[in-house]
Amino acid sequence: QRQLVALLGHLTGPDFGGNISTRIALPDGDPVDDETNPIKQAFRTGEVVTGVEMLASSASGIQVPVLVSAAPVREGDGPVVAVVAVFRDIAGLKEASRLKDEFVSVV
Repeated sequence: QRQLVALLGHLTGPDFGGNISTRIALPDGDPVDDETNPIKQAFRTGEVVTGVEMLASSASGIQVPVLVSAAPVREGDGPVVAVVAVFRDIAGLKEASRLKDEFVSVV
């Protein structure tokens, strides 16, 4: 839970507003909608969504590149009642890729 709060800030209270879409964006910074939000997509379709690159924003506005995966939770064989989401911080991977590209361009 500490990592989630560090990444997205508190997801309760007056600063949050109850909508996770306010804390994630597309890789180019554009806002997500119901079609591009992996959490809402998993809830809507009932299918697992894996490895969607996004930007996570804390309440203070710091953006971190993440991979988002989301899986529906069902009551038995019934409808989707919740979604479990995993956010993987990929800032280190993005920096390594940038350095590799820079090295290759110099060579």
